[in-house]
Amino acid sequence: MNDIRKERLILSTSTVAFLVFYHGIHETSLLDVSVATMLFMSCFAVFDRIELINLIIVEYWIIMIIQFVFLMRSTETDLSPFNIVKIVFHIGTVMMLYIFTRMTISTRIVEREA
Repeated sequence: MNDIRKERLILSTSTVAFLVFYHGIHETSLLDVSVATMLFMSCFAVFDRIELINLIIVEYWIIMIIQFVFLMRSTETDLSPFNIVKIVFHIGTVMMLYIFTRMTISTRIVEREA
């Protein structure tokens, strides 16, 4: 990878990571952060860099831990079974996309080397 492409990759990754983190750090963004992370992960899958996808999922879990702290401190949050299922669904969807993205990138790398 040439230097200019590497610089663009680092700049775009850090910019989008900051935007997802900034969006997810608010108390009202519990379910929105999953959608933002999935868009982030899908877009960056084209770079065929598994370490980027790993970085994205680490950021997602950091944001989710912050969101759970907000959730436990909040008195306004309704933790009905329906809302718990929505949270689990969003986490499961992000993790499935993470697994499929890793598999896709690994397959492309192996096919390119063959």
